[in-house]
Amino acid sequence: MKGIKKLLRVIGIALLLSIVIIPFLWMLISSFTPAESLFVKNPSLIPKNLWLGWYKNVFSSSNVPQYFLNSIIVSSTVMVITVVVSSLGAYSLTRFKYKGRNFLSHLILCTYIFPPILLMLPLNTILNGLNLIDTYLGIILAHLTITIPLGIWMMRSFFEAIPRELEEAGMIDGLSKVGVFRKIAVPMSGIAIFSIGLFSFIQSWNEYLYSSIFLISVNRKTLPIGIREFIAHYDIRWGEIMATSVLISIPVIVIFISIQKYFIAGLTSGALKE
Repeated sequence: MKGIKKLLRVIGIALLLSIVIIPFLWMLISSFTPAESLFVKNPSLIPKNLWLGWYKNVFSSSNVPQYFLNSIIVSSTVMVITVVVSSLGAYSLTRFKYKGRNFLSHLILCTYIFPPILLMLPLNTILNGLNLIDTYLGIILAHLTITIPLGIWMMRSFFEAIPRELEEAGMIDGLSKVGVFRKIAVPMSGIAIFSIGLFSFIQSWNEYLYSSIFLISVNRKTLPIGIREFIAHYDIRWGEIMATSVLISIPVIVIFISIQKYFIAGLTSGALKE
């Protein structure tokens, strides 16, 4: 009986993985397949040779390098700001007593519950009033409305898991409240901060809705919306689309594989309290 359950579990996991892996493999194979072999009736799952023509087109005759740079600038900035604001905000909610603290806590969570499309119109009004449409700062602020609420809520559980006695001991030794936060709370939540930084980077890197609305000029577009450059009225350049999709996926995959154990530890370390 145990053997059957184990076999069914393995089959279930394999099916779930195939849902994710097969489309990615098809995208990867298509990015190395020449045009004459891309739309044949019985395509080969293994390309006969690695054709780099689509990648050459992407880098030499498109704006993808600029889009890549824009995505790096926006995502990195969103990551840094999210980590700083989430850490300070969550520490305030867990360590300081002031009127409306619980209401503010739930309000922050509610802002994450709402679908981003509901915030699009008010965000557009605010950014337009501040002349921030089609700017790095404007799209960064838009992405922060997605990353900061969840970042604060996640960091709150990590700070609550830190024994208050450690902070009280630090204050007895002469540390100020800022010193306690900087020298005790932050180092002890290092994995959590690292995980939230990675999460916010990925969220910003893959974000499409706000970027497609608030970014207009070519020199400001990010990679997810830059792919539309290859879709014309009477032609869809699938080869370049597949190559660009692979380029979008590579940074996230490399980063996550390199630090997945820290990311998983960060997501679970705040789940338990003494």
